[in-house]
Amino acid sequence: MGYIVGAILLIITLLIIGLILRKKIYDEVDRQDEWKLDIMNRNVAAEISRIKKVEFIGRNPG
Repeated sequence: MGYIVGAILLIITLLIIGLILRKKIYDEVDRQDEWKLDIMNRNVAAEISRIKKVEFIGRNPG
């Protein structure tokens, strides 16, 4: 009888641990997906034109 209760508790514990790990993985995937969408929605053309207008100050090579 004690082995059956122990086995059931072990199975329940493993299921809970599995669900927690699964939630952490899904949360990380959601965070990375939001990051990807943020990068995709940036105005790259405007940023490139802004960088082209910057004058670099420094010593001349050579």
